[in-house]
Amino acid sequence: MEAATRGWEAKLSDRIVLRLMCDQENEISYLFGSWGAVDQAEAIREIESGERSYILQLQDGSRALLDTVGTGSSKRLCAYANGAEVLSLEKAPQISA
Repeated sequence: MEAATRGWEAKLSDRIVLRLMCDQENEISYLFGSWGAVDQAEAIREIESGERSYILQLQDGSRALLDTVGTGSSKRLCAYANGAEVLSLEKAPQISA
């Protein structure tokens, strides 16, 4: 894993996300990986509690860290690379809803 060059340490609690399911507004609704699937609400809870990290595997082979943005009921997942750059989800492998 390229963790050292991406600014995070690889841990057993990291989950590599291979596919996303997004809704009509292009918001992430489900994350999929070899470990199974999780909905956005559960992923947000796990990220914010520090229980897990989700790392999105992009189609070009690079990786991006998923984090939460917003407050209250408007919280959502967002992908970051190089510490702050927000990535377009168009680069992420998706599954049709």
